[in-house]
Amino acid sequence: MAELPALGELIPVKEFAAATDSHPRTIQRLCREAELPAIQVGAKWFILGNELLTDARARVLGTDGDLDGLAPLTVANDELYEEIL
Repeated sequence: MAELPALGELIPVKEFAAATDSHPRTIQRLCREAELPAIQVGAKWFILGNELLTDARARVLGTDGDLDGLAPLTVANDELYEEIL
């Protein structure tokens, strides 16, 4: 996983596909169709991790994407936190 200051966390398609139990071509298609926040560098696609998290938060919270004033997400369960890392 790479990170660029202007774009945040970049998740390679293969890594994202493995984490979501999806086929890489399915993830590439979702990127091309703008169903996932992604950037294409040459022939490779990268998921924009920060944008994905923002989109997920907006959907869960039922907002229109304006997250001003909302508290950051926190993980209260130490075991879950360790699993995420």
